[in-house]
This record gives sequence, structure tokens and C-alpha cells, in this order.
Amino acid sequence: NNCNQCNFAKGYIKSMGVDFEERNINSSEAFNAELMEIADRTGFTAMPFIVVDDQEVISGFIPDKIDEHLA
Repeated sequence: NNCNQCNFAKGYIKSMGVDFEERNINSSEAFNAELMEIADRTGFTAMPFIVVDDQEVISGFIPDKIDEHLA
């Protein structure tokens, strides 16, 4: 809820006009469990976790990586 990097990422993606689904781990035990599974599988620890096409995971707010996947 208070993650600045998450807020930056949401704002950045919204500014590009891209639809996305937000999964807030503070509001759902299922979303939190999903995050833990992704973290265990990938070794990533930085929030936000941005999952692209149910495959690629971006850990943290990295505009260049987001741009690369949206190109």
C-alpha cells in the first residue's frame, strides 16, 4: 500500500496507456502467496513484481525494462 516504487511503476505504465491488473499483496492472501511463489522461483526480492504475459518477471521499477517489454 505504501510502496513508492509500486506507485511509480503504476503511474508509468498508466501514462503509456497500457492496461494492467494490479495485485495488491496487502489486500489478498492469494496474491501474497502468488508473490512468494514468484520470489522463490526467480530469486527476485524488489517490489514491484511486474509479470509480462505470464512469463517474464521484472523486479523493481525499471523503466528501461518496462519499455523493452512494451515495444
